[in-house]
Amino acid sequence: MSEPQELMEQPLEDGAYLSPTQLDVLRTRNADVKTPADQIALLALLDSFVASNNRRDEEYRQLFDMAQKVSLMNSPQLHYPESVASSLPILFGIAYFDLLVLVGVVTTEDILEWEKNLQDRMRGVPVPKA
Repeated sequence: MSEPQELMEQPLEDGAYLSPTQLDVLRTRNADVKTPADQIALLALLDSFVASNNRRDEEYRQLFDMAQKVSLMNSPQLHYPESVASSLPILFGIAYFDLLVLVGVVTTEDILEWEKNLQDRMRGVPVPKA
């Protein structure tokens, strides 16, 4: 999917990976993510923005590469034991969200809001007893 050229040519703040418009696009699309395939598509778009902004520093590269590698490890062609395979989606989720935090798609405020919403939903839920 090709993005309008103006999304690729906006000035960036110092140290930013993405322009405000690119952040808006990614935040909107992230809100619609439902499947691992959606996550992978979002990461591809994110990477195209970061590359076009010439902002692929070592921290970004390492985290992006980790997300890609873990995503590939979930391939049906690989046959990890269930005890290993069951943790791969968790590892991908961590890498995915860490990458979104690094580039500013997900903010500290977002995380605090999610935590608050989770606490609100958990009120009154009985705690299992051993």
